[in-house]
Formats: sequence, C-alpha cells, structure tokens
Amino acid sequence: MIQLDEHSAPLLVRIHEESVDPPWSETSFRSLLNLPTVMGLANSDFSSFVLFSVIGDEAEILTFATQKKFRRQGRGRSLLKECLNYLFRQKVEKFFLEVNENNFAAISLYEQLDFKKYGVRESYYINSNQQVSNALLMRWDGIK
Repeated sequence: MIQLDEHSAPLLVRIHEESVDPPWSETSFRSLLNLPTVMGLANSDFSSFVLFSVIGDEAEILTFATQKKFRRQGRGRSLLKECLNYLFRQKVEKFFLEVNENNFAAISLYEQLDFKKYGVRESYYINSNQQVSNALLMRWDGIK
C-alpha cells in the first residue's frame, strides 16, 4: 500500500474515468490530496486506489476505483480491507461512504466488508446522460 499525493492525480483520473460517470478532474484530485484531512492510498501496482477524509475518529471514503483489467481479482477488496484495518489501528472507529444505488458490484463489495446501509440521498447522482440516481449511505463500525 502506498500513500498518494498530488502528483498521482493524472493516473487517478485515468483510473476514475473507467469507474465513475462523470469522472473527477485532475484539479479535483490535486485539490483534495492537498487537504490535511484527506489521505489517498493505492495498491503498489496502482490497480486500485481510495481517497479518505479523516477527521478525529471518523473517516469517509470519498472515492474508490479499480482499473477495469484488474476487476474481480480481489485487489480492490484487499486494498479497502487493508486501509480500514490501518485506519482502525490509528483510532478511526467509524467509516462512512455513499454509493450509487446502481453500482451493484460496489454495493456487494462494501457489504462483504461489513458496511451496513443506513440511509438514502434522493436524486444525488447525475451522470453524463443526465440520468439521476440515488446514493445509498453506508457505514462500518470497526472490526468485529
């Protein structure tokens, strides 16, 4: 697992484009990675990455993506599990995320990692085709 910085932004955009519609810009990634509360981590081969916002004992997954050619190989799951365990050891006890209700693969992954649904944000996402979808709110309360 490696820590990301603003110089990783161009690569993160390329990976994000394969996963998110619309993808975030390089400027967005650079800005986030320069914030003192944001931590970015990736597999050593950059097959997957995740950005967290960490404040006190809580963290929010801001975005997470795996390159298409590495999907369904357990790399993203492994990275997320490693990150959650690392942050939990750093006294982060609660983790939150939002996920598009239509992203069934991600929802399944989060449920496998013991994230639980606790709410919905109506009409939260709008893709490049102007299709609207809800965000499912999920949380993880540490290692059981």
